[in-house]
Amino acid sequence: MSATITVIGSGWSALSAVALLLERGQQVQWLTHSGSHWQWPLTAVQEGEGLALLQELNVAYGLDLGSFESGPFLREFRGKSFQAPSWEDEPEVLWAPEQHLVRVPAVCYEKNLADAEKTLRAAVEGHPSLVQVTGVGVKRIAEKEGSLEVILSSGDSYLSDHIWWAAPWTQLKVVEGLERSIQLPTLEKPKGTLRFSDLESRLHPTGALQVRFQHAPGVQSGLRESFCMTPHKDSGDTVERHLWGYLSSDGRESFWTLLLSAHETEDNHEIAKKLRKFKQTLQRIFRTVGWLAEDRDLQSTLQSEQVFFEQNALWGTKLHLNGPVTVGIKSSSNTVQLLTDGLGLTDSLNQLARLHQTLGKDSSHLASTASSDSPIV
Repeated sequence: MSATITVIGSGWSALSAVALLLERGQQVQWLTHSGSHWQWPLTAVQEGEGLALLQELNVAYGLDLGSFESGPFLREFRGKSFQAPSWEDEPEVLWAPEQHLVRVPAVCYEKNLADAEKTLRAAVEGHPSLVQVTGVGVKRIAEKEGSLEVILSSGDSYLSDHIWWAAPWTQLKVVEGLERSIQLPTLEKPKGTLRFSDLESRLHPTGALQVRFQHAPGVQSGLRESFCMTPHKDSGDTVERHLWGYLSSDGRESFWTLLLSAHETEDNHEIAKKLRKFKQTLQRIFRTVGWLAEDRDLQSTLQSEQVFFEQNALWGTKLHLNGPVTVGIKSSSNTVQLLTDGLGLTDSLNQLARLHQTLGKDSSHLASTASSDSPIV
């Protein structure tokens, strides 16, 4: 008999977990507080165990990723052209959350990952074994008659055999019924814990300002690389950050990301100022590298513009996860399994690859692991 799994969250971790479980023949309840989520800002992802999982989802759901190549797929604007990054051999000089973006070696598929994500979401959202609820927060998690119950702020409740939390971990603080610390095994501390009260100070979550442009005519075609550039600093800005992005293969679309510190995500004026600087940087560099004619500005190429803001994107800390990450449920021996997008897409996929290895090919194994004595992540 298949198990019922509740997955909470909306990013790559949640989406991939839902897709994996459905492929394994499980019943899935997918709960998202909102439909918004930040998108991976580069064309490439690091090589590793997670690539096998991505390839499996590619085949199962017809993502049409195409072939992939290994290599350096990131170029930094320096001088008057895009070149190999000056920090290529020492990425630790970057602002801490940006370091999650630039791990090497990397692979790049023919189809960009943002388009693959859209295809995967469309495929799973119509699956007959999926119940999806969007726009309602989680109020309480508890054990009820041998099952686990998630109670939403609307008052609706959902019973399941397991709960996987793939939303930002800082949101756990408002959920009733949970123990107040996370079991966080890392290579450095195999029996480490993280108290809810220390989530912000330990993880240093950062936000993301993202913009998708539709260009007509296209600005530059045939580019598979991602690009980074350094905006001019504002007075008082102590962080040297980069603008990250890529162009579609036909040059008619580009997608750009700027990471924001925690205090900047709470200041609408600061976000608007960063967006203006964002566009000024792109225009200056597009023109310098020949993507814009001298008599044209960026605005004249735009057919449409979509701005996205996510308060919890990447963490400003490094964690080398080394086992199941869980949080206990009060008055219960069961736990909630935690996934994260905070360490970047590579680590999201690697976490799920380890999940994949635990489940094995026989999906009935999942149905027999309801006890926390046999963690499934």
